[in-house]
Amino acid sequence: MMQAHNALQDMPDGPRMLFRSAHIYTLLLASFHLAFASITAVWKPIFPLIIIASGLSFLSFIFISYGFFNESFAADLNRPISKLGLFSMFAVALILSLNAIFVRLGFGQALDQ
Repeated sequence: MMQAHNALQDMPDGPRMLFRSAHIYTLLLASFHLAFASITAVWKPIFPLIIIASGLSFLSFIFISYGFFNESFAADLNRPISKLGLFSMFAVALILSLNAIFVRLGFGQALDQ
């Protein structure tokens, strides 16, 4: 970025900040995929939500990737597709947290038992 875009010095502060931070969303998404892969037990009643979370995780990958390549160059600060990806990741985090809490507290039986 330093050599190709002159460290973005000619851009206004808002778009420059969003352009520079676009890769953070990709790193956040990668950490969510690692968290999803580390699930060892799934609480039976929440299993359909885990399937939905898997689909949301894939959709968030598509939204964040699109936002990274297409919305980084937008003149305004509005990023509707990246926002959808972030909301999808938030929903996945809630579902994974619910699963972890219920499995840890021992409510019901996990699928691996």
